[in-house]
Amino acid sequence: MPARGRPPATRKVFSFSDPSLILPDAVVVDTSFAVEVLSPKQPAHSAALAFAEALAAADTTLVYNRLLDLELDEVVYQLALKERHPKDWRRFRHDGRARRRANRLLTGFRSAWTEFLSAFDYVPYTVEEVADRVPELMTRYGFASYDAVHAATALEAGVSAIVALDTAFAMLPLTRIAIYTDASRVANCRRYRRAATA
Repeated sequence: MPARGRPPATRKVFSFSDPSLILPDAVVVDTSFAVEVLSPKQPAHSAALAFAEALAAADTTLVYNRLLDLELDEVVYQLALKERHPKDWRRFRHDGRARRRANRLLTGFRSAWTEFLSAFDYVPYTVEEVADRVPELMTRYGFASYDAVHAATALEAGVSAIVALDTAFAMLPLTRIAIYTDASRVANCRRYRRAATA
């Protein structure tokens, strides 16, 4: 039986697993997406990698802030800690064995990120280029400073799409940016976006 009524409002929030997506000409990449693409152990890895491959095939330009490089280093360091101390990893940040593992992971992830970028035309921004926009985004939408940097990068670059697994970006008005995210986060992003515009 066909569904009745109007389809749910997308609020410009899309699942990157949806094969019917119209892909953007350019998209800002958040760290959360980069981690999913680069780490096979992440829950959304397969869907994120497939979306990245679709973006490359569509000649989508990637825009990112170089803060992502440092954030990626931190995430990888935490992955190494969680491998060695899964239940209480925060207490063991200075554990020498975890640091050695982190060093190997960092080298591998940096190489994988460089290889990932080589499949695209990409435009890197620096924090300095967008810093003036960050305080307004923090106070207006409640962004953490690092999320505000990625949102500011999109605004500075004039890019109207971001790919992220962080639902915080849903606080930006749909007139400013479309969000491509993991299927499990679509409903929350749409709900946050609806609340932000109410």
